Amino acid sequence: PHRIHFAAARGPLAVAAHVLGTTTFLEATAAEPEATQAALEANVPAWLAAVQARNFDAARDVLTALSRLAERNPGLRPMVGELQWLGDLEQLIAERGGADAPIRIYADEGRIAAVVERWNINTGERQRTLARIASHVPAFAAVHADALTHLRKLQSDATVYLPAIERLKSAIAAELGRDSAQSIAGTLDAFAAKYPGVAGLDALRQD
Repeated sequence: PHRIHFAAARGPLAVAAHVLGTTTFLEATAAEPEATQAALEANVPAWLAAVQARNFDAARDVLTALSRLAERNPGLRPMVGELQWLGDLEQLIAERGGADAPIRIYADEGRIAAVVERWNINTGERQRTLARIASHVPAFAAVHADALTHLRKLQSDATVYLPAIERLKSAIAAELGRDSAQSIAGTLDAFAAKYPGVAGLDALRQD
């Protein structure tokens, strides 16, 4: 009997082939380049305009429509995912007041960690997917470049500030357990002097 050997693979296309079945997947991807091009050209400019206008609800609406097209286009699905990630990144930057704005303790650190951690999962494939979007829609390249600049700043913040913030939270919790308000004030003063890029400490002092 004939034996057909399959190569083991991972990634969004492998998952799509498993879910749809190999034959359906191959039929869908045969027409995929043209369908992908048309879908991106029809939707990404509107998404870009919404992101640049800081209208992130409108940007999500565009991606909702694009997601419906991706239901029958396996190659489009990872692109929708990367646009969602990039939109979340740019919304975080905008709501903080810019990439260089201070990190607001108890407000920003969780979102920064989430954005960076998502990027760190299969980074190479994410980079290739974003590059493919730019190849279809050249106007995307500038926003892509800005986002990577913002990402590098967040990665630096995640390395330097997030561990320090977690240590501060632990110290505050310990001192609250000892009912030592004076010690907390001294801890906050020392932290502010060492980490000027963290905001929200005055509110903690008042509490």
